[in-house]
Amino acid sequence: MINLIIIFLSFLFTVGATPYFINFLFKNNIVDKPNGEDRHIHTEPIPRLGGVIIFAVIISITLTFYHDISSILFFISGALVVFILGILDDLRSIKWNIKFLVQSVAVILLIISFNEYQYPIIKLVNITLPYGLNNLVLFVLILGILNSFNLMDGLDGLVTGYSLIVASMCFLLNMGSGMIFTGYLSAAVIGTTLGFLKFNANPARIFLGDSGSLTLGYLITSLVIIISGVVSVNPQDTTKSYSNTIDLTFIVIALALPIIDTIRVILVRFKRGNNLFLADANHLHHILLNKKIKHKTVVLLIHIFSVMFVLLAIYYAKFSKANALIIFTVLIILFFSIEHILTFLIKKKILITYSKVYNSIPDLIPKIYKIILLPIISLSLIILFAFLIFNEVNNSVYFYRYFILLLLPSLFYSTTKIKNDSYYPELLVLINIVLFFLITGLSGFFYTLHPAPLIDYINFNQLFIFILSILIIFFALFKERVANLSQQFLTGGDLIITVLISSIYIAVQFIDLPDSYKISDTLLRSFLVYLFYKILIVTLPKIHLPLYYFSFFITVVVILISIF
Repeated sequence: MINLIIIFLSFLFTVGATPYFINFLFKNNIVDKPNGEDRHIHTEPIPRLGGVIIFAVIISITLTFYHDISSILFFISGALVVFILGILDDLRSIKWNIKFLVQSVAVILLIISFNEYQYPIIKLVNITLPYGLNNLVLFVLILGILNSFNLMDGLDGLVTGYSLIVASMCFLLNMGSGMIFTGYLSAAVIGTTLGFLKFNANPARIFLGDSGSLTLGYLITSLVIIISGVVSVNPQDTTKSYSNTIDLTFIVIALALPIIDTIRVILVRFKRGNNLFLADANHLHHILLNKKIKHKTVVLLIHIFSVMFVLLAIYYAKFSKANALIIFTVLIILFFSIEHILTFLIKKKILITYSKVYNSIPDLIPKIYKIILLPIISLSLIILFAFLIFNEVNNSVYFYRYFILLLLPSLFYSTTKIKNDSYYPELLVLINIVLFFLITGLSGFFYTLHPAPLIDYINFNQLFIFILSILIIFFALFKERVANLSQQFLTGGDLIITVLISSIYIAVQFIDLPDSYKISDTLLRSFLVYLFYKILIVTLPKIHLPLYYFSFFITVVVILISIF
């Protein structure tokens, strides 16, 4: 429960404070001005120093709940060092050799924080590194990851969304471990990055800057290293929740995307005789953009790649290390060959196959979708909601009453914002739906098996997810034909949330926690209803406000029923 509060508070403070900080940066001309370089793709001045919000919210919220500051003093000191370095580099460019020197100080402080109570055993593919070499390898790895996050920060929402994905993995793997600080820190990172995406996702209103990318790189690296100790515990040893073993293989797989992209870029620079430490336009996101792929689509593709590595890290930790390493090798080969693969696809015109399929769809099908299917599914959902309200409210959880404290202020605030700023109000609709299904959807109704032709048995949850998924996919592919919608259906934040919830749903299948599948089902089911809601308000704008307030109404009703 505390972790959920931390996520919510971090999100709320970030969403509330960032607009004022953006105005402050504009007034003081602290902006990143386009200079015509290939790696700078924005055309208008955009404020930087987003790391100030990231650092302030994450650290303050975490320390508000975690009071044993002396135990994390070196960790906090290292975070402060990279944060200050990032600010100075955002305000005035610092030479790469000085940056490396200061980063090294932060890395040493972080390693000391790991070693302070018990000297860690550091392993690479089950090989224990000898004393002296172990910390040297860990030092090089952390320093490299820090810079890889910095180099990765080339597209709107890319590093923020990636940090959200990895922090969610850490949050899930930490559940039940007893590592309180890790749970608080990962929750604070989740809430803060989720809130910051409102302003950082394409089109960005503020950049992370080096202060943000270095801070997130430091925090995410720390979390993954700690989690490598959690997953290294012998399952037969029920007395320990954390081992003193740092598994470098797990860390490399989980953070493979920035690590491997940085290695690939360094190899390209070395081959071309360029300075290895000066920025260029050879990163994965630059390659994808050069193939004329849209900005949001590039971010989505990279995040999907990120999720693949994160899920593989979970598979490595929970199932088979040998199989995971084989799959990892295949993915690395594909990653290093990405430019050649894209060139082949474009040359063979495989990427335009969709256009041919699109044009072959008769006009009658989109009309049937809009005039018949949307009303039928909408009515079915209303009937379902009514059934759940009257029959499936869970009265056994006392803290549901506290949700009222979240909903009423949120409703009041969002009512004043919905006409001018849809991100926060629409996200509240998603939260309302999650709360509704959390209170009504954890019972046996969704999971009772019913006989079905061809597939033997199916439960209502599977049928629900299948039907809504088909409707949403069809709309995403043919939105122009259904709703005359020329722009992208999902915002940058929506796309990142899509990847995040999908990855949580898949990851939970690997994690042996009691009833965890119900939580992942609830998130996925809620998100599909939320996307269907977005389809309705795009197709029929007049029902936007009624549906918006309806989401609050049904949630308040089930909360009141659960209380009384």
